[in-house]
Formats: sequence, structure tokens, C-alpha cells
Amino acid sequence: MQSEKPPSTILVIDDSEDYLILSRTLLTLEGYEVMTASNASAALEILEKAPKPDLILLDVNLLEMTGPEFLLILEEKKPHVLETTPVVFVTAGECPRGTKARGFIKKGLDIDDFLEEIKKYLNGS
Repeated sequence: MQSEKPPSTILVIDDSEDYLILSRTLLTLEGYEVMTASNASAALEILEKAPKPDLILLDVNLLEMTGPEFLLILEEKKPHVLETTPVVFVTAGECPRGTKARGFIKKGLDIDDFLEEIKKYLNGS
């Protein structure tokens, strides 16, 4: 008997409650486990207490800091997370360069395109 692979876990960090609800709904319907954080402090607490996610979706412009600033803190406090978990910026604007993020997903993408991008980053593409 072959055991099923557990669902991938995705941490979504965004200061927009609407975006968090939409992301959680779409990703949960696709079978993913989803954790959400509305700010950097909450995200760091989740990363401290919960099992390591398989993917982190990070808003570029959080209220208290930018996505790149969050990545620097994450690199300092939890370097193993960045070594093993892809972090992908989610933005309506341009993707910052020179960070440890693996890429970016444009906000406002068609649902199918958004889910395809998620699969791509989970599969290491």
C-alpha cells in the first residue's frame, strides 16, 4: 500500500486581509495547507512554532517593513528556512532585485495562472 504524500504547506504573508482570505481560500481548495500572517512579526512567530512551510508567499510592501527587509531578518534569525524553502514575492509592482527570493508572482493573475505559478515554485522550477 502506497501512502499519500501529505499536502504542501504554504505560508502567505501580506498586510491585506482580503488578499490573505482570497489566497487561503484558493490554495485550500487546491488541497494545500495554508498558514497566514498579516505582518512580519506574526510570520516570524509562525516560523518559530509551526512546522516549516514548503513555500512562502511574501508581499513586497508590508506595513512595518518591506519584503526584502523581512528576508534579511529571516536570513539572520532562521537561515535554514531560506536554504530549504522557496520565498516568492507577491506584488502588483516590480520585483526587487538582489534578494534571496526565488522569484515573484504578480497580484491580479488569473486564478489558473496563479495556481500554476504555485506548483512551479513547489516543484523547484
